[in-house]
Formats: sequence, C-alpha cells, structure tokens
Amino acid sequence: MEFEQITVQNNAIIQRAIPVLEKLEAHGFRAHIVGGAVRDLLMGRTIDDVDIVTSAKPVVVCTLFPKTFTMNNQHETVIVRHDHHLYEVTTERNGSLQSDLMARDFTVNSIALKSDGSLLDPLNGQADLHNEVLKSYHPMKRMTEDPLRMLRAIRFTSDLGFSLDRELLNTIITEASKLQHMAIERVVKEFYKLICGRHRNQALETMRETKLYHYCLIPSLNNVTINKLKQLPHLEDYSEEITWTLIIKCLGLDVTDPLKSLLLSNQLTKEVRNRLLALSYREKNEWDLLALYTASRDVAEDVEIIRQLSGQPYLSLKDLTTMWSELPITSKKDLNITGTDLIAHFQKEPGPWVKDILQFIEQEVVLGRMVNDKHEILDALKVRGSKNERETTEDLS
Repeated sequence: MEFEQITVQNNAIIQRAIPVLEKLEAHGFRAHIVGGAVRDLLMGRTIDDVDIVTSAKPVVVCTLFPKTFTMNNQHETVIVRHDHHLYEVTTERNGSLQSDLMARDFTVNSIALKSDGSLLDPLNGQADLHNEVLKSYHPMKRMTEDPLRMLRAIRFTSDLGFSLDRELLNTIITEASKLQHMAIERVVKEFYKLICGRHRNQALETMRETKLYHYCLIPSLNNVTINKLKQLPHLEDYSEEITWTLIIKCLGLDVTDPLKSLLLSNQLTKEVRNRLLALSYREKNEWDLLALYTASRDVAEDVEIIRQLSGQPYLSLKDLTTMWSELPITSKKDLNITGTDLIAHFQKEPGPWVKDILQFIEQEVVLGRMVNDKHEILDALKVRGSKNERETTEDLS
C-alpha cells in the first residue's frame, strides 16, 4: 500500500486528534483518520468531527483510554474522550485497513490519514474529489447493504455540488424502492441535510430523476412540493426550528399527526408547532401585546424571519423588540402572585380553579388591566367577585 504525504499541521481539529492515533500506534496498532474529516481536509472545508479506524479491538481501546463509552457492539465502535473532545474509534472491518476502506459508502470517503500526514487512497478518491464526482466501489453492493446510502448520495450532491457517477445513478434508479424499508429517523436526518445544502435544487432534481422521493417516507413529498422546496432560500445559516417550519409549510403538513409522523424530537416538534400556529395567526393579524406574549419572543422573531424569507410583509427585529419591551411581564414567572397566595386568600382547597385564576391574572396583567402587585391583584379579584355576585343576583331576580 502506497501512501501520499500531506501537511496537516495547519488544521487544528486534525491536530488535536493526532495524539489518539499516536497512542494506538505506540502500542503496536494501526490507526487512521477516515471518512468525512479526510475528505473535508483535502477540500479545504470545515471539519465537523473526526472518525478513527484502528486494528485494535474495542476492549483494547477501552483499556488504553480511560474515558470511553462503547457505542456500537455490531460495528465495534468506541467513543473516546481525549482532551475534552470525542472521537468515534472503530475496529477495522475484515482485519485490514484496505478492506475497511473498500467497504465504505463512497470513494471520496475511502481515504485514510495517518498521524504523520500519510494518505492511503486505494479507490482513487482524490481523483473523484478533483473531478467532483460521487462514486461507489461496487455500487450495487454498497447501496443494497444499506439503502439509506442512496439518499445519502443525493444529500452529498446537495452539500458538495458533485455529480453522481452513471453507474451509481443507475443503481439508485433500479434499487430506489428499498429506501422505504429504512427507519424514518435516519431518512429524515438525511433529508434535512439535503434541504440545507447549497446545491439543494440540483439534488431535488436528482430525487425526481431517480424517483427516490416516492420511497423517501416524507409525507406529501411529490412533484408539486418538490417545486415548492426548490423556491426556498438557502437555509444553511438558519436554525433547525426555522428550517423545519419552512419545510413543513412547503409540504403542506399541519400541526398534528403528519408533523408527528416525521418523528422529530418532542422538543423540536413542539417548537415547530408553535411557529406554525403563530404563522397562521400572522396571516390574518398584526401582533398585539397578548398575542406576542403568548407566542414568546423567540417564536415571534422566527415568524417574522420566515415571513421575510417568504417575501411577505414583516415586522423588523427593532420594532418587535420595542413592542416586546412594552410588556408588563415576559413570562408567568414574572407574576407577583402564586397559587399558594390564592389558596391562602380564598381559604379553599387546591384544585383546577387555581390554574384558571392564575391564567386570568396573567392575561389581565399583560393587557394592563391589572397591576402586577400581589395586594392589588387580590383587591381586583375581590372587586371582580363582588361584581359577578351582583350580576348573578340581578339575573335571578
């Protein structure tokens, strides 16, 4: 196996992983950085994380490094914590580095980097990087052993702007239906990255060409919604909440079951739902203090950003900030009265009535109809109670 030499000293992320390689090497094991980190290093792109393959077995890795966690027994992967950073360290497949590299998804991810800057590139991945083409070694085998790789291939075209090798493209066309058997969580993760890519529209056209979108498990993904997704601005600089809200709007999904079917995290589902509801409100209304308070500042800001991105009239951040500053309180925690105060005042047993009255107080304070002071609130409630009693007596008479 012949190695080419490159300089890695100028990359801080690679440099801080070198001691992990050197420690494995010092104990007689092979150790190389592989996958996306090497690809992105060669392309001059930002490196997100570093994966390592080694000839050492997981039990040995756990012995050599004091801070480890066994992540995947099937693939023999150990998470190593070194100098406050995490690395996935996986045992070489089939007992050799070359076999491991040849079993990887794409040739551009099949380049290995040694601690001294030596490269092993058995599948000419560097040439494919230069030619901006995505290839697989034996694409039929690579795509069918993990069908998610078909979507992953198109996601890489969105991210990198590469074209698909003809053999790989034809494989995706013939094997596309196998994607429908993948876990929805894995599909959604790749689909999201595809939508965020700088070359998203090129990738969406490939989805259309291969008919892969038919089997993508994304509700309402079709020719019409693909066209809507293509109209979105570049989304790589926006939050997950904003991006997913725009995706959901393009797909025409509502805030109930179809959104849940994507199996996003509970927190993200909640955040997207809140933005969809606030967007629906803003379609017909301007913000008032109560609506702004109910939505929350973060949601309101995102709604205005989404309206701006969608070419709709929007409230500037400056104006929204000014309006927010006019609120007497910004959350229920700011109320100067508690449920305990109400129970003591009314001398009643705890129950749903406490929550109902607190919500009423919260609304009245936001609208400026009550002063946020415990004694004044209790006096206002007393007056309200007397008024209700009088109205009831008049109705009965």
